[in-house]
Amino acid sequence: MKKRVVVVGLGIFGINLVKELCASDVEVIAIDKAKEAVQQVRDCATKAIVADGTDQELMNSIGLREDDIVVVSFGEDLAASTLITLHLKQMKIKNIIVKAPTRSTS
Repeated sequence: MKKRVVVVGLGIFGINLVKELCASDVEVIAIDKAKEAVQQVRDCATKAIVADGTDQELMNSIGLREDDIVVVSFGEDLAASTLITLHLKQMKIKNIIVKAPTRSTS
């Protein structure tokens, strides 16, 4: 079975990650609530979905597998990142990578 990566959140980081993974012949599911962001990756992603990644029912309906790698890339929205990570843990997803916001020290 081909390795599958789910990228939730298509900001600058998420979009570039989807494009790099697609170029590496990895099956990629891209999710974001912004239609414009999803359109930027729809031609290279295996599946591109316009949806709110914090919606637990939606995440259940996608058919995530325990061995999927899920990358949560919500940028500065720590509450949303925490919520989706909790949902993913409840779904028994083993490989969750969360992009954490960084604080400027200047």
